[in-house]
Amino acid sequence: MFCKHSFSFAHDNNTVTIARFMSNFAQNLRHLRKKSRFSQEEFANQVGGRLNRGNIASYEKGTAEPKIENLIRIAKYYDLPVIDLVQQDLTAIDFDPNQKQELEHDEIGEGSISLRDKALLNHFEKKAEELGKLLEGFHNYHKFKMKSLGALPKDLRMMVINFEELYEVAEVIMQSHRELIGTFKKRIN
Repeated sequence: MFCKHSFSFAHDNNTVTIARFMSNFAQNLRHLRKKSRFSQEEFANQVGGRLNRGNIASYEKGTAEPKIENLIRIAKYYDLPVIDLVQQDLTAIDFDPNQKQELEHDEIGEGSISLRDKALLNHFEKKAEELGKLLEGFHNYHKFKMKSLGALPKDLRMMVINFEELYEVAEVIMQSHRELIGTFKKRIN
C-alpha cells in the first residue's frame, strides 16, 4: 500500500512523492465520480475492465494504488491526461465531467479545443483576475506607506524604485495574459 511508504523520484528538479500523486488521484477520482453522479459501482461499470466497486473505494480512500491500465482507463473516460489526474487538483478547476458525453470537442479553425481546455481557460481567467487584484492591492499599500514615510535612506529609495519597476513589469505581463485569454475566449465563443 502506497500510504505506508513514501517513494520519491526527481522530476523537473523537484522531488515529487508517489504518495502525493496518489493523494491527488484519490481526491480527483472522488470529485469527478461525484460530479458525474455515479455510485462507486456504477462508475466501475462505466469505466469497464476489471474495475469493481472495491477498487474504486480503495483508490478514493488512498489505501490502494491503481494498476497503470486502470489509471489509463479512468483518465481516458474523463478525457484527461494521466498526469493531470495524478498531479493537478481538479477540484479547483470548473470541469464538468457530465458534458463529456454530450459534446466531445468544439471546432476552432483547423484544431479543436476540449471541454477540459475550456474549463482550464476559465480557471486561468479567474486566477488572472485574482492576481491582478492582489497586485493592485500591494501597489496601493505601497503608495500609502510611501506617503506616510518621511525622507528615506538611499538604499530604501532604491528598493522603492525597484518595486515600482517590478510593478510596471507585472502590469505589462498581466495585460498580455488578459489579452491572450481574451483571444482564446473569442475563438471558443
